[in-house]
Amino acid sequence: MNIEQLDTSQGALIEFRDEFLAESSDLIYDSLAKNDLKQAIENFKELFVQVNGISGSFYIINEFTKGYLSKLDSILEELLMRVLEDQENPERVKRELTLLMYKINSQFFRLLWRGDEEEIRQEFIRNIENALTRIEDSDIEETAKKELVIIVDFFKIGLPTSAGLFNDNYYEFRRGYVNGFSEFVTSNPKLEDSFSFSNLCSNIGGILLEDQPDLAKMVLDFSLSTAMESKSPTLTSRALFMLGHYYRLKGQLDIALDTYQQSMEIEGVPHLLLAYPIRHIGEILQTRGELLTAKIYYEKSLDLFQFVLNKLAVARTLQYMGNISFLEASFDEALSWYDKSLQVLLEYNYQRMIADLYYSHIRVYLEQERIEEAEKVLEDLESLHHKSNHRGIDQVYFICKALVLKRSKRRVKKAKAHELLEEFIGNEVLNHQYTIVAMQNLCELLVDEMRTEPAEEIFEEASELVNRLLLLGQEQNLYQVQIQALILQSQFDMVQGKFDQTLEKLSEAEEMCREKNLPQLTEYVARFRERYLTEFSKWRNIVHDNETVQDRLANPDVQEYIKLALATVQEEKQQTETLLQTVLPIEIIPYLKSTTEVYAEKFENVCILFADIVGFTEISARLDPHEMVLLLNEIFTMFDTLLPKYDVEKIRTIGDNYMVVVGAPRRNENSTHLMAGFALEISDYLKQNRDALRGITFRIGMNTGEVVAGVVGTDRYHFDVWGDAVNVAARMESHGVPGKIQVTEEVYNGLKDDFQFEERGIIEIKGKKPLRTWFLSGKL
Repeated sequence: MNIEQLDTSQGALIEFRDEFLAESSDLIYDSLAKNDLKQAIENFKELFVQVNGISGSFYIINEFTKGYLSKLDSILEELLMRVLEDQENPERVKRELTLLMYKINSQFFRLLWRGDEEEIRQEFIRNIENALTRIEDSDIEETAKKELVIIVDFFKIGLPTSAGLFNDNYYEFRRGYVNGFSEFVTSNPKLEDSFSFSNLCSNIGGILLEDQPDLAKMVLDFSLSTAMESKSPTLTSRALFMLGHYYRLKGQLDIALDTYQQSMEIEGVPHLLLAYPIRHIGEILQTRGELLTAKIYYEKSLDLFQFVLNKLAVARTLQYMGNISFLEASFDEALSWYDKSLQVLLEYNYQRMIADLYYSHIRVYLEQERIEEAEKVLEDLESLHHKSNHRGIDQVYFICKALVLKRSKRRVKKAKAHELLEEFIGNEVLNHQYTIVAMQNLCELLVDEMRTEPAEEIFEEASELVNRLLLLGQEQNLYQVQIQALILQSQFDMVQGKFDQTLEKLSEAEEMCREKNLPQLTEYVARFRERYLTEFSKWRNIVHDNETVQDRLANPDVQEYIKLALATVQEEKQQTETLLQTVLPIEIIPYLKSTTEVYAEKFENVCILFADIVGFTEISARLDPHEMVLLLNEIFTMFDTLLPKYDVEKIRTIGDNYMVVVGAPRRNENSTHLMAGFALEISDYLKQNRDALRGITFRIGMNTGEVVAGVVGTDRYHFDVWGDAVNVAARMESHGVPGKIQVTEEVYNGLKDDFQFEERGIIEIKGKKPLRTWFLSGKL
């Protein structure tokens, strides 16, 4: 098909539509006139899937489809009547049940266009259950029964969408059905109705492509074989298109392009059904850098989608038009396209496509240095990621998170971006375009790292990755990817001072743009050349002055200055190390230095203590602020001096509340005994110095058990512990008695042979069952 000669004007499309639908209807009536009921039913099926295909999606209904489905309903009623009259035909029951299946299909569309009315929904559900009962009670073959049940059950997965379009439960709701269906297909069954089953396979395959592409491939292969068996041009074309979509997502673009073109060359398929392959051919051309031709394909497909009022397909095509503007560096225009697309998708709550639009917005905002707006969109995407159990959405979220972190000025966030991108590249990604983006951005991060730390291993990693990127571009004729790889190679050369090679790589990229007639990419390379020429001049000056620098370095005075400077740096480094040890346990610091991973660990035998001043509000009211701070400092400093003696780790001081643990992050089997000694000693100190401490009294609570310990924060680190054992220890303090150390039964059982206790009894604690407690009073 010559895309430029395809007439997609409104008048031409109306004329074509009316002619082909009229001709298709005439074929059905001609078969009925000849009393060939079997052929009439086959003709009806073909027309039915054509009308549904023109609608563009199983989940969209519009005025165009509504009108022609009404016509199909009248044909369906006539076919049913003729089948019921054909009492002598042994195939009568099977034909009747098959037509009832298409009636349910038509009713499902009617449910969509009449809105979310509970009465209509309940009627539709009853129709499904009645059909399933009739199928089960019929005397047709078991194979035919199973096929009909599987097809009718498919409409159940549409029920959530009919209530709230693509709502939050959609992906979970469909999973059980799809898994059962896949098992049936895997058994390679002999089919009674290959036509209907091929149609179903294309629907299921399209669903699976979103997050299980390999399973989708199996189903779509089966769809193509059954379509060819049924001799349906429409279903054969559709199965080929869906397979092309699979190959495109996997990055096998040559195969995808060939498969799309095959789907468009099947005789007897109206071009109104070809909007999808036309658009995806445009996407492959765009990926290869042929932006002008890609735009023509997008515009043609957009005309077709708008004509049949397929809003979701229009939304996706608008996004692709925005991608063209993005590549042309027309960022405001790109945002305009994306905003129009997102408005439609939010109406349908189609979460998978919304995630892709968020990615598109983030890319533009990052290019424009609008970091805060990119972070806001990332928050929306994160919310989508948390509430939708969908692998594709998860992957979009993680690539976007990496891209935003990469733009941070903080090294720890850049390191996290590096880590995310490496993990992303190492995993199986549903859409190979995201893998390419991850590789490109990781290369750019490596360039930054090479500037500040020109280590050999970074050079090796960067060279290996950019060579992979270049090879991928060459294998798939992805000109834009090849050009970006050449630009990245030029950056690596520049960082290493290889200026001639840098300019050679840029010249090679420019030559490729001219050879392939890619004016937009030529401008793209020119922008990079201009940007780096400035840096070349700086680097050249440094190289030019290198000999003078070496002479200066040989000067004894300069060497002495360097020694002093290095000593100062070392002293400051030691001060920083010492300060860090006052904030975090010393055992955790090496871990945080060696990785960007969150530190978290489980500890089974940890004793937790809380101490809190009784009546702190009243005491602070009668003391001036300076006196209050001095008093607290005196008390908590004394507590701190005892920490090493009992292997206690201080967690935090908040106001008048003091929290410590034994057993984390240093494991200690004797944690409860050590904490008991600590508690008794601070209690004795408070009692002996009661007058000097202005009459201050503490409540102290202890518990022992399992906790999770970790470090939270990025700007300010904080070691903390969590778990039910911590909550109970806090309750021991808050429900305690002034001047007493209240402990749980777990603490008592561990210490009763070595310490003295006074049983308090059972106390009620909010949110917990009644607890038996004791007061720790001394050692035996």
